[in-house]
Amino acid sequence: GRETYEPRFTFHGFRYVEVTGYPGKPPLDAVVGRVIHTDAPLTMEFETNVPMLNQLHSNITWGLRGNFLSIPTDTPARDERLGWTGDINVFAPTAAYAMESARFLSKWLSDLQDDQTTDGAFT
Repeated sequence: GRETYEPRFTFHGFRYVEVTGYPGKPPLDAVVGRVIHTDAPLTMEFETNVPMLNQLHSNITWGLRGNFLSIPTDTPARDERLGWTGDINVFAPTAAYAMESARFLSKWLSDLQDDQTTDGAFT
């Protein structure tokens, strides 16, 4: 019969999937990856006659999607999917230019303020 594995309380960036225990070689359409991200629409389009620049822009927007999931993370691909402030400090101008990020970033900054103690540390 059909088997479905879909974790509900985690997310991972990935490039490859390893399937074990399947009888034979599974068809390519046997595995579906789901893209999840904060709903913040892109606000710009970019296209040139230079394929490498177009790919760079695509990588940037996919990087935005992969790292904007409730909080701005530093990487979706490792076990360090945390909201460090340094990464978004560098990337916020790009995010603000490329997508509707004002509500997302305002909410996150408000969350940071909620977690800050009176001595300035974070819980």
